[in-house]
Amino acid sequence: MRKNKPNIKLKSNRRDDYFNYWLRDARIAKGYTINQLAKEVGVSNASIEFYETLRTIPKSHIAER
Repeated sequence: MRKNKPNIKLKSNRRDDYFNYWLRDARIAKGYTINQLAKEVGVSNASIEFYETLRTIPKSHIAER
């Protein structure tokens, strides 16, 4: 059975205040692919995909990169 996805709320109910949306929007705005961002941050492609879909939450030291 799959667990409910957690809502990672940073400030308010606006869409851009959720980390996963912010990450995806920032990646696309910079023109990065998932692969390019993963290499830049030093994590796997799957990690970026999981962060963007809230399947997992990055540790704070990774999120700050």
